[in-house]
Amino acid sequence: MKYLLYCVFQNHTRQCRRKLRGVGRRSVFLVRKNGLSAAVSRISDADLSPDIPRVLAYQSVIESIHRRGAVIPLRYGAVFEQELQIAELLEERGQHYAKLLRELEGWVEMGVRVFSTSAERGRPFPSLSGVAYLAAQREHYAQADGIRLEQERISRQIHRLLAGHFARSKTESGLLAGNSLLSLHFLVPKNSITPFRKVFQRTSHFPAARVLSSGPWPPYNFVS
Repeated sequence: MKYLLYCVFQNHTRQCRRKLRGVGRRSVFLVRKNGLSAAVSRISDADLSPDIPRVLAYQSVIESIHRRGAVIPLRYGAVFEQELQIAELLEERGQHYAKLLRELEGWVEMGVRVFSTSAERGRPFPSLSGVAYLAAQREHYAQADGIRLEQERISRQIHRLLAGHFARSKTESGLLAGNSLLSLHFLVPKNSITPFRKVFQRTSHFPAARVLSSGPWPPYNFVS
């Protein structure tokens, strides 16, 4: 049996009154060292690979603790052979973790996703040859460039609208179910969640894209 680490946070008296259940419905307990606590549960080899129920259970633990204060969330898969190794981690990285937690106190992550029709969908290349293939290829990449430019324009507009309501932001791009996806992550003060949402609701409707917001979340994208 191994040990799964969920998050790190400062020791405090506001401990969770209800027993948390993590991946595989296993009890979550705390490893304390150097003024810090690590939320941990035992995990079997069968549960090491993430799937949707396991990831949701993992996130639920982190979010429950985050409601009481700043946390450093880890990504699924921070697994240790021995409980002692987690205590050693808190000892070795204690100063770094403490500094990061002070910086994150009172902050949450808000997300914005921009979905655009992707040039990958219905790609006609395999059935074509010669001039037709080259023409289709040019059209495909022209469409992809157009989507990228539109996403960049939307991103700039959203950042301008939300200026003053976040301290930092990060941007990621990729594909989801055949659609181009632009993910924007904002570090927002807890007391600015409602103003952030109200400003976001004033964003324009984009004919070529669907824009959604989510959160508040623990600051997954603002820790390393």
